[in-house]
Amino acid sequence: MDVILKVSGGAKPKAPITIFADNLGSIALAKSPVFDSRTTHISIQQYFIQEKVEKSEVQCEYLPTTDMLANLLIKVLLHKKVERFQRDMPIYEA
Repeated sequence: MDVILKVSGGAKPKAPITIFADNLGSIALAKSPVFDSRTTHISIQQYFIQEKVEKSEVQCEYLPTTDMLANLLIKVLLHKKVERFQRDMPIYEA
């Protein structure tokens, strides 16, 4: 959140920031932190997200892996999928 405040000149976002994830388990853990023997090795990042979700600064939503726009930049994709992601990606010419 500090980075967002610096980039935006100190203005807080009006709505929660949405984080899209393809892991339902991590989304459930962020929304409802349950600690048991299977969650003993949760990273500091997860605690950070839990705190931000509790404060309504961040919301986590499911997005299937096949619909992740980031895949255009990090994976080898078929030409049709590349064209679809290019259409969906909000890039504007100056």
